[in-house]
Amino acid sequence: MSAIVARLAEAFRKGFSERQIYIRSAGKVQFFTFGPCLQASLAGLGMVFLSWAAFATIYVVFKDRSIAAIDYRYDETKLAYDVRLLALRHSYAGLTVGLARSEHDYQLAVTALTDKQKLIGELLVRESSENFGNSTKIPGTFETDAPAGDFTPDFILSQTALTALGRPGQYDATAPDSSPASGILASMHGFFGTLALALRSAALPLFSVNSQSAGQIPGLTVLARQEGRVRALDSAEVAVLGWVETVFNQHTDDIHDTIRRLGIDPGQFLKKFASRDAVGGPEVPIDQIRISGIDDPDFTRAYLRAGATLARLATLSAAMSHIPLDMPVNAARFDRTSGFGPRLDPFTGHYAFHPGLDFGGPWGAPVVSTAPGMVIFAGDRGSYGLTVEIDHGMGFHTRYAHLSALAVHMGMRVGKNTVIGRVGSTGRSTGPHVHYEVWYDNIVRNPGLFIAAGGHAYSNPLGSAGEPPSTIGNDQD
Repeated sequence: MSAIVARLAEAFRKGFSERQIYIRSAGKVQFFTFGPCLQASLAGLGMVFLSWAAFATIYVVFKDRSIAAIDYRYDETKLAYDVRLLALRHSYAGLTVGLARSEHDYQLAVTALTDKQKLIGELLVRESSENFGNSTKIPGTFETDAPAGDFTPDFILSQTALTALGRPGQYDATAPDSSPASGILASMHGFFGTLALALRSAALPLFSVNSQSAGQIPGLTVLARQEGRVRALDSAEVAVLGWVETVFNQHTDDIHDTIRRLGIDPGQFLKKFASRDAVGGPEVPIDQIRISGIDDPDFTRAYLRAGATLARLATLSAAMSHIPLDMPVNAARFDRTSGFGPRLDPFTGHYAFHPGLDFGGPWGAPVVSTAPGMVIFAGDRGSYGLTVEIDHGMGFHTRYAHLSALAVHMGMRVGKNTVIGRVGSTGRSTGPHVHYEVWYDNIVRNPGLFIAAGGHAYSNPLGSAGEPPSTIGNDQD
């Protein structure tokens, strides 16, 4: 290190050795001495001056070009800023408009959901009131503010159905309604299932945001949660209609089973019931129908299927009302003293056929009708004693014999469990009892089968369809 310093010092002394300048004037000689330090200082100042002169010269020559480059960069930066600011303003405006449209569509969805729940509620209320007179609420279902019959949908036929009915061009079910609200949702394939697509089409394309940035926009985050709720509600509404149809079909199967227990063919019996009324009209397929205000084909199909199943169940229930399924006396106070079929006659001791059931009990106890109908006989009928016969329609009639008193007359209409007489021992009788017969199509039937079938029907009014889907009306994230 010392050697390097020594060489530098030596080079400095050689480069800046002491110099003298002589000046002669008027015969006099003067000299100036320049030491190494002064020379080095002057050399440094000279280099600074030359550098400044070179920089000034270059700046003067290239000044205009530099200023132009600076101005260009400034203009470019300002343009980029203006473009970014315009894009942000456009995105904000698009977000505002998109959220407003999405909120409007969501309100339409809520309205349609309310209509759907009213429709389902009406089906459930009608079912609970028509199922063997059972007025209890179906377990697990939601309450509805609209009683049965208060909310009737408008059914719109497709152009194909209208043409088949001879009314072409009057309505166009394939086109959207003329109202603005229905026009917004007319292009949806399924109402709730595609509401999410409507929300996205109303908002996301305007902002051109990806899924990562969407999570940073509070409005879109809320819409995403609402989308999940609407999807869950949509699935629940269709699911509950499927459950309702299952319940109705279970009831129908139970009624068929009850009729079979009587030894009667359900198909033949229902054909007889259907032939009573004058009915007709064109056949319009379900897929040619939509419900006004609801643009969900899956829901419409499920609702119409459930409604058709309910109509079938109502027909079966009405047919069942003609069948005598109850006991003519209070079971707790009476004993079955003689069955249906062959037996030893109590008077002769010979084999004979007994065409009914005998219920022995207290004298004067009430005897009631086992189904609604019209009294076709009330009086003395020989060995039957005082007798009442009731025609229940559909080929059914019942006979109540050995009464001590009558409470009805011929031509009188009676309801189920109406008192028609009193227990006695008139006619060919060994003691107070009521002799009960059931006839169908002029063939005497075993009343025990009818009583047992009635007990089965009343003990299982809801079938085995189970509870409805647990997601009905739930608010899910």
